[in-house]
Amino acid sequence: MKTWIPLISLLFFGIIHAKAQHTDAQASSHSQSSTVPALIPFKHHNKVGFKNLQGEIIIYPSYDFAGAFHEGFAIVGINGKRGFINTLGKEVIPCQYEDLSDFSQGLAVAALHGKYGYINTSNQWVAQPIFDKAFKHHEGLARVQRQGKYGYINMQGEIVIPTIYHDAGDFHQQRAIIAIDALYGFINTNGQQVVEPQYMAAMDYTAHGVAKVMKHHEPYTLYLIDTAGHTISQEQHFDERREMLNKLKKQ
Repeated sequence: MKTWIPLISLLFFGIIHAKAQHTDAQASSHSQSSTVPALIPFKHHNKVGFKNLQGEIIIYPSYDFAGAFHEGFAIVGINGKRGFINTLGKEVIPCQYEDLSDFSQGLAVAALHGKYGYINTSNQWVAQPIFDKAFKHHEGLARVQRQGKYGYINMQGEIVIPTIYHDAGDFHQQRAIIAIDALYGFINTNGQQVVEPQYMAAMDYTAHGVAKVMKHHEPYTLYLIDTAGHTISQEQHFDERREMLNKLKKQ
């Protein structure tokens, strides 16, 4: 999650980034594979089929939707339901789900009866659909929401960090942003609080082990902190951005 929290901070720092979706399933539908797929989707009379690299039709247009291949599978949809085909064009997971994400590390977010869980490539539930929101795994842990609170599950579908946070981000550099009562801090992959929730906004740690934060009593100053929460430096912001915030508050 490369965003400031809350949204007012996004505007303050000039970052244009959409609010996270209910699940990575919604976002991944339009993503593209970094490798050349064995089958290429094409559209005919508002239906989608697949051709091979030689232009031969392998699957005649019958789907309402088709995505790019990821880890050997592509999402397809028909009559409002989604499933997966493999690179041979076989529908290996039937179109039975309300929403799906692409496979990532062998797992996909799947929605059934309005709830989200995780399935494997054999269409078996690794984590039952009990969550209101669900996201892809990062560094072995996935962010989930239940009854309005966020926590994390592991690759085996076990809740290893309880759903107790009002807001949360994905893990980066073994740290994740969490919030308690609108105060933001960081936890590690063991669920231990490594930076006490105290900031009005926070951003993910970079590869250099540095994160940007903003304090409530100094809303126009950026602080850089290390992985232990110690301040490294600070930066004052421009007056025009201060004016932007003031105008926003008056609206």
